[in-house]
Amino acid sequence: MRRDRGYILILSGLSIVAITVLAALVVDVGHWRNITNKAQRAADNAATAAVAELVEVELATGDRAAAETAARTLADELARENGFDPADPDVTVSTTFSKVASVDHATVVITENDVPLFFSQMLIDGKSLTKAAEAAMSSCQASCGQEVVVPPPFTETIDTGVGGDGWVPEISGDYIMSLYHHETGNQLVCSDRRISALCDPGGNPTFYPVEPYPGMMTNYAPP
Repeated sequence: MRRDRGYILILSGLSIVAITVLAALVVDVGHWRNITNKAQRAADNAATAAVAELVEVELATGDRAAAETAARTLADELARENGFDPADPDVTVSTTFSKVASVDHATVVITENDVPLFFSQMLIDGKSLTKAAEAAMSSCQASCGQEVVVPPPFTETIDTGVGGDGWVPEISGDYIMSLYHHETGNQLVCSDRRISALCDPGGNPTFYPVEPYPGMMTNYAPP
């Protein structure tokens, strides 16, 4: 019995050490996951913005090199705004570009070395993380005049005989009302989706399109 004296004290001391280490790991793992998620979001945002900037600048200037420079600059800026400053010696932001079937792609890779740890630094050195994201323009960038598939119940397109753009069409029962505000006379078009043709009120197929707002400025929305 004398030789068992202090046994509980020793176990308690060892348990306290183990619990402290586990608590430290829990805190640092949570911190690590938070930084990892933050880096992924930063890479996603930077890649999406970079590919859009690439296409826009190249279309405007015809200069691919200038477009890539502008896109990289924007990617670096977004990475910085999301907490990963390329000027930091421990942070690297790499942006590369490629074309797949005539469609532009941008890939952003964010790496941070020596990610700060709290309690775990007593056991391990600082860790590093790398997150990447790739974004691409729509295939509409490659060609124009592509076929548009109209899902049910709009099984086919209706030739309204007018052009220009308009406000969002309004659906009223079996009828679709569209106002083309960039067309001479601001034409209102009614389409009957049951027969895939212009509306035929009162047996008058020439009723639509009509001009409901004569002289209305094209940047004014109707009431």
